Amino acid sequence: MTTLSGSRVPPILASAGELLVRYEVLFCDVWGVVHDGVTAYARATEALIRFREHGGTVVLLTNAPVPVHRVEAMLDARRVPTEAYDAIVSSGEIALAHIAEKRYRAVHFIGPRGRDAAFFERATAEDAPLETAEAVVCTG
Repeated sequence: MTTLSGSRVPPILASAGELLVRYEVLFCDVWGVVHDGVTAYARATEALIRFREHGGTVVLLTNAPVPVHRVEAMLDARRVPTEAYDAIVSSGEIALAHIAEKRYRAVHFIGPRGRDAAFFERATAEDAPLETAEAVVCTG
């Protein structure tokens, strides 16, 4: 289809199935895509399961500043079936791995301690004043 200006308009797909058959891996956001904050989107999780059944790999991505085990618990609480994904990547887990890999001893942490407690509990560095910190981590 072409518009009056001559530019092409991408087709609107009724489902992702016809598009996904061309790919081996699907990277999928979590919040608003797999669940609405309360429960899983049944059609979305069914599509992810079908993709996996046809040999695809599903990696769920989230910018949540928490370790992966907390994301797994949250998905379970929202009834997202484990059959819908192969792996989870969270920004919190990546940051924790980076802190450990670089062997930072002093990090200036910024963020809500109560809400992001799982992150702060797993951090291998001590909280330090900005002036003496080797790195800064901001959550929330």
